[in-house]
Amino acid sequence: MKTVLITGAGTGIGLSTLKLAHNAGYKIIAAIHYEKEAAGLPKNVEWIAGDLTKPAIREEIIKKFAHKTDIIILNAGHGESGPLIEQPEDRIRKVFEINVFSTILLAQGFGKVMAKRRHGRLIFVSSMAGFVTVSTLGAYCATKHALEALADAMRMELKPFNVEVASLEPGLIYTGFNEGMAASKFDWLTKNSLFAASLENWKKRDETLPSRSYSVDVAAKDLFSIVKAKHPRAHNPTPRIYTYIKYVFPFLPVKLQDKILSA
Repeated sequence: MKTVLITGAGTGIGLSTLKLAHNAGYKIIAAIHYEKEAAGLPKNVEWIAGDLTKPAIREEIIKKFAHKTDIIILNAGHGESGPLIEQPEDRIRKVFEINVFSTILLAQGFGKVMAKRRHGRLIFVSSMAGFVTVSTLGAYCATKHALEALADAMRMELKPFNVEVASLEPGLIYTGFNEGMAASKFDWLTKNSLFAASLENWKKRDETLPSRSYSVDVAAKDLFSIVKAKHPRAHNPTPRIYTYIKYVFPFLPVKLQDKILSA
């Protein structure tokens, strides 16, 4: 049975997919952020804990596991929200470090090993935010747009080496991630903000996120389908109803798009 390494495997979509793959007999390697997350993993799952923005951690993961990994799921991510014109630099940098740089550097490390042996699969967990840009999620959307481009480039470049690249693009999935991202803007926004008049409306809107979200099991099932597929599709919106955002939404008039996506 194939070996699957999953980053961000301690919570959310990563953990749910890990359990599906483990139950199906796949050998699992879990890259988690905190050691305490290991308590939620199946007993015989190999794991490593650490901050993927640290070069030493990435190098350790690549050195220890790349040679024996058939499929890597690049799932670790971070979310920040708030009006871009006021968003603190450190928060913008953090979301790019985790979502873009850490992800692509791990993909490079594993991809080189896979290319040399002429076998492997890279799966990027992106977002529907990689297809559209939502007001107050500008920085986060930018990282996911970047991830889509990076995955597309790698897919074309690695094809001659029999290494497949696919992306999962979740919409609103209830894991606590989107709720945490939505709340992050209130860590630094104040009543002196240019957007002070919108703060209460934003809080009310954010409170509806759980009721508008789909079960994590839906996304995990779709992600596991990419793992199992003989040859996966390049792009995989989840739930499938979100497919219209990629293929239909771009053809709407820009003014209508803005109205739908504005805070």
